[in-house]
Amino acid sequence: MCQIGAVKFRDGEPVDSFASLVKPHERLNLFEYEKHTELHHITKSDILEAPEWPEVLGRFESYFVEDLPLVAHRAANADAKMMREDCILYRMPMLENGWIDTWALAKELLPNLPNHRYKTICKHFGIDMGSYHQAVDDANGAGQILLKLAQSAHADDFEALEYAWNDAKYNVSGRFPDDLVSYAKSHERDTPNKWLEGMHPTVKKGDACVRCGKEIGDDASYTARKSGMCGTQCKAEALKQAKDLASVIKNFRPISTHYSIYS
Repeated sequence: MCQIGAVKFRDGEPVDSFASLVKPHERLNLFEYEKHTELHHITKSDILEAPEWPEVLGRFESYFVEDLPLVAHRAANADAKMMREDCILYRMPMLENGWIDTWALAKELLPNLPNHRYKTICKHFGIDMGSYHQAVDDANGAGQILLKLAQSAHADDFEALEYAWNDAKYNVSGRFPDDLVSYAKSHERDTPNKWLEGMHPTVKKGDACVRCGKEIGDDASYTARKSGMCGTQCKAEALKQAKDLASVIKNFRPISTHYSIYS
């Protein structure tokens, strides 16, 4: 890491900022490749007299961030990851603040965008990016994205935004049958097989299969009939859909990711 920037928001408006160059740890040769300088326009000479990470983090934690949540785009793969790696190098604890990843949030709340890159979302919301890859401007952009996402979710506060986020795990329209999604939403702790059995009453010979409409015959297994279906093929297809939906729900990442190193 060679720079850090943050913007503090209050009532939807930026009210303060923090910025500092950072002298990289001696084990990190960040300026070995020209692409690093091309990315953020910071040269090796710029950071020769810059403070090292422990001093910068100390000032950032004590005088700026306090116990507020940290917001970043691709937090887990970029900002939080780099901060965590520097803390490991210096054998110091990572900030205990929660993280909100606007990339993950946008991916769930804006599923119809072609991608969820920082530039794409800024363009979608009409956000002025400032100088791209300059820490304070990027921080301000992430904050503006969070505000726009909250507005799009009709969330007036963090609690409402978290509710919208948690509800977004079921934003799978067109991918799974509506009745399956609705049932899973209210019976999330049950197994996929229990979903199917709970959705439909047990059928008997002569009844119609809830999946294909065919008449239940003598060859229908009890397991299939217990889920309202005519045979193993219908049951297998329905169970695969239910398991796929369960996987989506299980792998849904929470809004706030907490990192703790050497605590």
